[in-house]
Amino acid sequence: MKKTSVKLGIFIPTVVISLLITIAMYVDPEAVSSVIYRVLNFLLYDFGWIYLGIFIACFALSCWLAFSKYGKIVIGGADSKKEYSEFSWAAMVFTAGIGIGVLVLGFIEPISFVANPPFHIEPLSDQAYEYAHMYSQFLWGVPGWLCYAPTTVAVAYYIYELKKPALRLSMICEDSFGKKKEFWMTLIDVVVALAILGGVSTSLGMGVPTVSGVVSYVFNWADSTKLTVAIFLIFLVIFSIDVWAGLKNGIKKVSNINMWVFGVFVILVTIKTPLMKTINMEFNSLGLILDNFGMLMLGTDPITQSGFPQNWTIFYWAWMLTFLPMMGLFVARISKGRTIREIVLGEGLWGGLGCMLSFGLFGGYVIHLQKNGMLDLISILETKGRPAAVAAILNTLPMRQVTIIIYVLLLFLFLCTTVDSTVYTLSSICTKTLSGEEEPARWHRLLWLFILLAFSLGLIIVGGLEAVQIASVVIAFPLVFVVIYISKVLLGFLKRRTEETGN
Repeated sequence: MKKTSVKLGIFIPTVVISLLITIAMYVDPEAVSSVIYRVLNFLLYDFGWIYLGIFIACFALSCWLAFSKYGKIVIGGADSKKEYSEFSWAAMVFTAGIGIGVLVLGFIEPISFVANPPFHIEPLSDQAYEYAHMYSQFLWGVPGWLCYAPTTVAVAYYIYELKKPALRLSMICEDSFGKKKEFWMTLIDVVVALAILGGVSTSLGMGVPTVSGVVSYVFNWADSTKLTVAIFLIFLVIFSIDVWAGLKNGIKKVSNINMWVFGVFVILVTIKTPLMKTINMEFNSLGLILDNFGMLMLGTDPITQSGFPQNWTIFYWAWMLTFLPMMGLFVARISKGRTIREIVLGEGLWGGLGCMLSFGLFGGYVIHLQKNGMLDLISILETKGRPAAVAAILNTLPMRQVTIIIYVLLLFLFLCTTVDSTVYTLSSICTKTLSGEEEPARWHRLLWLFILLAFSLGLIIVGGLEAVQIASVVIAFPLVFVVIYISKVLLGFLKRRTEETGN
């Protein structure tokens, strides 16, 4: 692929704005954070209902797509063969979508909810423990994952059914902008790229310090900036090899390995978990989700204004929007030969149900430790932070040293698959033309890898990752309207198909 194939109108603004954010965070982080927090609070408290509404709409549209007559449409034509096996496809979807969240937050969030439970429940009460086990499963579960499905189907239909040579969200909306089409399409793609960059930088911001903290704990090293930089440099070398290899030789193989190693870790946690009690708690949590589904999806606590729905549910929905472009574009690219029903249910079940079961197991284990006085994780979390809490949990598992090595390997693999998917998507967005069978230039993918890692490292060093996560949520607010429009375009695609084919 030639150098001129890079779309500089998207690439340059995205890189420049990213650099400006990093510099601003370094020069005056307090001022930048103050502005971002004010805007975020305005969006969450005054317009939080928009995020709730868009997720309800996407959930309903996804269910309709899966079970309507359109669900049987094969993307790419009835004779198209699946490019990837079910296991490889599911592995790529699962590992791209969750980053390292399930490994870090799967242990940490339930403990946070025990200390600060929803629905005005008394902290540390028996009811708090029950709702703590449930709430993360709701946030990471099927409804959240189904928000990606309409965009995924729309992009897949666009590139494989309509044979359009581009992998950008703006291209789906190209018929609606008139004379200023180029400006609005570029603006959409820049916002999309920045949202992806900010959202995935948060995964790196959680993962690398956790790796650093666990490594320093195992080898009794000082958890310093030098160690963090060294880990980033190691990641850069290894990630570069995978990114260079591409989809089939790189991302697919790493995703498959990731799932097998994750299975081993799950077995190790299961060995120490009181399994019957955890299964019992899991059924109870599913009952709580079904019983409280309306309030979980729509509650805003407008009278007492505890801030819990805004700080958790609405914030999560907003944060997940930053991953929507990456998931929509990436999963669409690997879904040729699958029916619309398989895509929707695959994202919802492999992604959402997989997360629920993982959070159910890990949450059940840490709740067991906390509830029975075996480990005061609340105190460790409040005084020493996430890495120390994770290290303390790992110290309770069988074959401690081996388990810790497996955990660090898993953090690396989950980061690798997420970074690979992100780099692939960002380089696709910044490429002028790209058919469904093509991949962005290798040098282009490597350049985005360097930018992503450099951006994340700079933010860790200046302590600005939380602010950038929040900034990415703010930047992603326009994606609400992009999702609405893409859903409208998708329905138009299907309507025209019915008119042309009669079915």
